[in-house]
Amino acid sequence: MTRDLEADSRTAQIAWVARENEDLFRLLVQHAPDIVVVSDIHGTILYASPSVERILGYRPDEYIGTNGASYIHPNDLDRIMEELRAVAMRPGIHTQPVTWRHRHADGSWRVLEGVANNLLAHPEVHGIVYNAHDVTHASRLNEAVRRQASILRGQAELLDLANDAILVHDRRTAQILYWNEGAEEMYGWMKGEALGKHAHNLLETTSPHPLEDIERVLRESDRWEGELTQTRSDGTQIVVSSRWTLRWDDGSEPTAILQVNTDITEQKRTQEALRESEAEFRSIFEEAGVGIARLDLEGRLLNTNPELCRMLGYTRNEVTGCSFTKFTHPDDLSVDVGLYRQLVVGEHERYQIENRYVCKDGQNVWGLLTRTLVRDSKGAPKYTVALIEEITERKAAEQRLAHRALHDPLTDLPNRVLFMHHLTQALARSSRHQHTVGVLFLDLDRFKMVNDQFGHAVGDALLVEAAARIRQCLRSEDALARLGGDEFVIALPDVEGTPDVTAVATRIVAAMAVPFRIERAVVAVGISVGIALSSPLYRDPEELLRQADWAMYQAKRAGRGRWQVYRSLDEAATIDSEGLETDLPGRSTVGS
Repeated sequence: MTRDLEADSRTAQIAWVARENEDLFRLLVQHAPDIVVVSDIHGTILYASPSVERILGYRPDEYIGTNGASYIHPNDLDRIMEELRAVAMRPGIHTQPVTWRHRHADGSWRVLEGVANNLLAHPEVHGIVYNAHDVTHASRLNEAVRRQASILRGQAELLDLANDAILVHDRRTAQILYWNEGAEEMYGWMKGEALGKHAHNLLETTSPHPLEDIERVLRESDRWEGELTQTRSDGTQIVVSSRWTLRWDDGSEPTAILQVNTDITEQKRTQEALRESEAEFRSIFEEAGVGIARLDLEGRLLNTNPELCRMLGYTRNEVTGCSFTKFTHPDDLSVDVGLYRQLVVGEHERYQIENRYVCKDGQNVWGLLTRTLVRDSKGAPKYTVALIEEITERKAAEQRLAHRALHDPLTDLPNRVLFMHHLTQALARSSRHQHTVGVLFLDLDRFKMVNDQFGHAVGDALLVEAAARIRQCLRSEDALARLGGDEFVIALPDVEGTPDVTAVATRIVAAMAVPFRIERAVVAVGISVGIALSSPLYRDPEELLRQADWAMYQAKRAGRGRWQVYRSLDEAATIDSEGLETDLPGRSTVGS
């Protein structure tokens, strides 16, 4: 029987509390002095409280469905939209009030002050909630409007922050009158343990501002917002974001203080860690010895570090917003653009490539580019990061090494390896176009005597001058190389036949017959030239070079200072057997 009575008593108590909250909510909805508006993320109004009509002259049904930005004064629009974008990016409650001019239905402007709360993720709200009141007139609202505004703020926080700690304490004695389940979870004290206790003593509340200052702000504006440090039942300290609102009885004096406390301890730690991380990243970004850039998915530069600006010769303002293709060398652009397109669609997460970049002064620099794709929390591509290490000196060194590997260090002519490459290509082209390739093997006459008489320095200078004279006798497409010592070779691509080749040989022999002036010495040398021509039967580059070498040997035997077209040993023996002079080749094949 006793248990039944206790159960009935608890049921009656719950019913009484429910009726009180229901009456309070009905009063909130019907007589709310502040504007309460809910919009989607694009600003379209989904809900408007009845106070919109009283304050702004719009019926809620004509207000709903419109875009809130259309009512904001043009001079305030950019600032307010920036604030709202910040709110849209940060879920939760935002207590920083803002003021703006809002168009009334009669065409006049009213000054409103309000806050926006991002409850897009709230299972029942799914929107951004705006609380605003008219501050056009400097005088305070009358006592009844102020009481209702306080109820509105308190009730809105109760509805929106049900998982936070909500407590009410007596304004004079600070005794706890109400303690919700969120407070039990946050602080570790059950309701029975907390009710009747001194709120500040129980929680060991400390604040950067004295509690007396908080009381003063409450008396002046009916509410206070800030951060407090409080202590849980296990002795651990937590940081809470606290919102205090005065509650009024039927008289003219506030009787209680409503607190809504949100545990932001982890948030504060995360923010501190984020600040440290951002500071570290900023330091790395600004001081890095490589160029760093952040780009949107269209390839436009969002931010660059000083090293990249130094590398390109532009200021940060000059490059921000520009497409990165503006600075990429045209010859390297197609490969880079293709890889970037694959990157932003997720075909790969990063790529690395060597590119040339055009600086502001028109000079080119080489860079080792590494691009990385950054994704958002849902895995969608968000932006890219480019790291560019300048490798201009390295590329120059590589080019010098490559040049040195393929060129004679004395005359800077191609060496045997590069010459054979040119000859092979010329033979391949001639095969396709039915042309002939001529190969000339050249050897200076009496060069050893020059070294013995004048020294190797004069000999080296003679080789350099000889190479220059030979080059003057050739076309731009002809390939001249030095094999070593006093031996040179020439590939003549796309010639008609023997007369074209022998004409070149004749010019070279004549040019080399003119004495050289090396320093103070006058040096007379000649040159012997062996000639071989490609044919359908002879297109092997090594074989043609051997034939030209043998023809040069025949020219030497014939008295030097002349040219000789290649004859096989059988041909040479036949000519000898017919009584021709072997030391002076026939006029049809030899020039002097």
